[in-house]
Amino acid sequence: MNDRKDGTGLEVHKFGNYYGGYVNGLKHGNGMLVTRDLTYSGEWRLGIINGFGTLESDESRYEGNFSNYLKHGHGRENFKNGDEYVGHYVNGKPEG
Repeated sequence: MNDRKDGTGLEVHKFGNYYGGYVNGLKHGNGMLVTRDLTYSGEWRLGIINGFGTLESDESRYEGNFSNYLKHGHGRENFKNGDEYVGHYVNGKPEG
């Protein structure tokens, strides 16, 4: 037996909390991370934000695809000032 988390669990830290799935001790599957600065709800793959999710911060709300923690692929971002971008992201930046 090992001490690695498998299944669903909760982590509580000074910087924030995570609730969601684990495989071999890594965040995996659907999960939610809540910190002072942001909330992410969506897919994790072997400890990394990858797949579809929603990221909310003081500046904006993004719903779309992620790769290696970055906005990547199709997404929609609504900014607090009322602006909106719908389109393609590459390595965290809008393209197009």
